[in-house]
Amino acid sequence: MEVLSCNRIGWPHPNLVTLYGWCLDGQEKILVYEYMEGGSLEDFISDRTRLSWRRRVDVAIDIARALVFLHHECYPAIVHRDVKASNVLLDKNGKARVTDFGLARIVDVGDSHVSTMVAGTVGYVAPEYGQTWQATTKGDVYSYGVLVMELATGRRAVDGGEECLVEWARRVVGNGRGGVSSRAAIPVAIMGGSGFLIEGTEEMSELLNIGIKCTTESPQFRPNMKEVLAMLIKIICTRQGELNYGASPQF
Repeated sequence: MEVLSCNRIGWPHPNLVTLYGWCLDGQEKILVYEYMEGGSLEDFISDRTRLSWRRRVDVAIDIARALVFLHHECYPAIVHRDVKASNVLLDKNGKARVTDFGLARIVDVGDSHVSTMVAGTVGYVAPEYGQTWQATTKGDVYSYGVLVMELATGRRAVDGGEECLVEWARRVVGNGRGGVSSRAAIPVAIMGGSGFLIEGTEEMSELLNIGIKCTTESPQFRPNMKEVLAMLIKIICTRQGELNYGASPQF
């Protein structure tokens, strides 16, 4: 409850779903959150008509801002531990909000991690969790990278096949070291029905490359969320020739 209530008691943030309170009726325990009219991001990952390339980058930026707040602006830092598409909701204007802090942990001052049981969702969990049992902000970065890959490709983290999204992306793109262009990983569903390159393909390629950086095997070589946010904003600024990035357009 301590972590859950952080964004209501003195720590409001536009990219976190607000917890209003809780109800207790016998054995029933209910948390009351702000209503998100846009639904879950998970429902729109594969739908190009609902999530254009620009909206996909906007959503990635919204989520990154939430994690920057948790990792770098909260003291002590908070590790979410379950960053995934179904834990991102859209408000009536299409702004993405991170929710579900049921697995979140506070990292004690002076520590770089919190020891804990392995938790999270298959396909999103950083590989080091099973080896060290230590939750860190870089674990959230890994999960975020998987989510960014989903936004860029329209594929799911785990789709029932033998190869998860991270493995597939590394193989197709060549792990970012002289392999196939990341454009090859952007499916027809995102590019357009004809298969020809359309507006936003380059941006989705850049988004996919950010996802690959975030899911680097060794956590020490992953960027932190401030660095990730800077890379994302650069995509929009480069496209528009702007020095500043404004508010997200309406959904």
